[in-house]
Amino acid sequence: NNYYLFPMWQGQVWMDKPPVSSLAYGLVAQLPIERELSTRFLALLTSIGVLALAYVLYWRVTKNPFLSLIPIVGTAYAPIFVQRSQVVSLDVFLLLGWFGYLVFRRQRVLATLFLFLSTQSKSLLGFYPLAIMVLFFLFEYATKKMKWAELIRELRIIIIQGLVLSLWYFIAFAWYGEGFWQAHIIES
Repeated sequence: NNYYLFPMWQGQVWMDKPPVSSLAYGLVAQLPIERELSTRFLALLTSIGVLALAYVLYWRVTKNPFLSLIPIVGTAYAPIFVQRSQVVSLDVFLLLGWFGYLVFRRQRVLATLFLFLSTQSKSLLGFYPLAIMVLFFLFEYATKKMKWAELIRELRIIIIQGLVLSLWYFIAFAWYGEGFWQAHIIES
């Protein structure tokens, strides 16, 4: 419907979910193949991206290719992951964004884009990595592994990322007010 602030459902604005994942599924549904296949292929490709990023993350921690592969194989065969990889689901976008943020955390713009994917697919759940990193940096500072100046620099970056990612929420609230607050924040 050429409306991009929220998904549309039966001609009405559907304030339950942010628009990006719905827009992605809508775009692949326009491909010249069966919609059922195109949307499932997008979910499958996204799931493969999740596994690839998870492998990179585990490899950075363990520095061992075999040990990094074990959780990936376990995840790939987990019934919930297999099910979410085959259906049109927003969960795979959330995971892709989370893992992408953690893998590319030092490339701030790219990390923020990955978190944008998370927040714009599953809304407030997409912000979890920011909260986890705040707790991690506070722990690092408390255990004297990080200096005060480094803590402030990292927290400033996280606050900026959070504000950038919150722009859609501010715009939606300004546009729809209490209706957005009730439908998106309270009910969803």
